[in-house]
Amino acid sequence: LTARYYQPWDNPVTGPEGFDLKVTYSATSGGIDDLIRCNISVLRTRSGGMYIAEIGLPPGANLERQDLEVLVAERKISRYEVEPDRVLLYLWNSRSELSFGFRPRFRMRAKTAPSALWDYYNPDLRLDLEPQLFVIE
Repeated sequence: LTARYYQPWDNPVTGPEGFDLKVTYSATSGGIDDLIRCNISVLRTRSGGMYIAEIGLPPGANLERQDLEVLVAERKISRYEVEPDRVLLYLWNSRSELSFGFRPRFRMRAKTAPSALWDYYNPDLRLDLEPQLFVIE
């Protein structure tokens, strides 16, 4: 089975009412090994359950894992998973303000993976955000 999918970002998919995700980066340009903060705001007014915030990262980003461990210790997230181009945050709170850092490892002009928010038990309830361009010199 082979499938193809294309998402035009000039008309991005919007999620259902009651899902809101904002992802901002302290900088989208800089130098190798500069600390960049990723700030996330999540609001969910729909009822119940766990949901997942998938946060896109630029290629080759080294996460400050201690930031994520603090979020777990403070019970702001249940757990997290790090993938090469994104980090998945498992959330129960209906409103969350989160932040973590990462450092670019090499020069690049590349986009992050798209960021998304979805309900763990009903993945059709989903909100997608456009990838962000990073220029690292």
